[in-house]
Amino acid sequence: MNDLVKFVNNTLEKYQYYIIDNKKKIFLVCPTKYLTNSGEKGDRFSEFFSLSELEQVLKCFQSLGIYTEVFFETNALFSKLLSLDADKMSDIIVFEHTESKGICAGDSLIPAFCETNGIKHIGPSPYINALLSNKFHWSILLRNYGFDMPESFLYQYQKKWLADCKPQEGELIFIKPNSGYCSIGVDHLSKCHLNQETCDLLDKRVETYQQEFIVQRFIEGVEYEVPFFVDYSGQIHVLPPIRIHHNEQKDFLDFHDVLTDEYTFSIETDSEILSTLNQVVSEAVSFLRFDKFGRIDIRYSQGKAYIFDINTYPHYIEHSSFYKSMHSIYKENTLDIIMKLLLGNLFPDF
Repeated sequence: MNDLVKFVNNTLEKYQYYIIDNKKKIFLVCPTKYLTNSGEKGDRFSEFFSLSELEQVLKCFQSLGIYTEVFFETNALFSKLLSLDADKMSDIIVFEHTESKGICAGDSLIPAFCETNGIKHIGPSPYINALLSNKFHWSILLRNYGFDMPESFLYQYQKKWLADCKPQEGELIFIKPNSGYCSIGVDHLSKCHLNQETCDLLDKRVETYQQEFIVQRFIEGVEYEVPFFVDYSGQIHVLPPIRIHHNEQKDFLDFHDVLTDEYTFSIETDSEILSTLNQVVSEAVSFLRFDKFGRIDIRYSQGKAYIFDINTYPHYIEHSSFYKSMHSIYKENTLDIIMKLLLGNLFPDF
């Protein structure tokens, strides 16, 4: 905890010097329901901010006193940046959010553009965004290098299992789109037993979401969301892990829960669990060469921490594990502090 507090204090000082004193400008990319003309509909719309969430973010930037220009679409951002003189680029920081547009590695577009043109942005590198957009690939990678992971299989188009590998008949499994966030494509049917009916369901889901589905052995256990920062020098700072409490008798979050915020959080206090979660998250972040910030989702069962999802652009507003975790340390102006850390973390120490 001492290292985390030191990181926060140091980063807040960097924020004051690099952002405020040097008069940086923020280009906020915030895909928002009803304002972003993306053609998205149905489940994928949940990746976007709601109007109330957008209001939280804008009020926060207003209170910080930073010049902020808002973009609801990626192309509008690119048009603006390309219209600027090259010497103006260093004054800009792009504050982007997830906007995959339903395509694998879609979130790497803004980071790739920014890094090609020497523009600072708050999100992880194009490589990390691309790698983590394919749940099957990173799941297999981590499992092969000794991380506790649910065994994973890939259900492809035209009723094909990748390499003809599949779970055993009758085995308890969990199915979800191979590329996506916000529990998109997850509902009460996602936890099921492998049989012909499940394969028929997978056929329909693959067609509906126009992508492959990852199929994993279901791990019973307690669900945690663990946010983290990676500072400018590469040191990892794991925030207090957050336990997820599900609605009614369910043991996983589905699309409806995430869309309506029908779940609650609590801070984990068990020292043994905390030690395991912190170690696993630190090792995974280091192994994947993560940068800046993110969140790892874990199922804790019989002393083991199973990674089942990784988020490159975790929500940080009031109803989120990122906010809850930071709020457990800093009770006042929590969102302001998160914003300052995301910005100050882009610069080297003095």
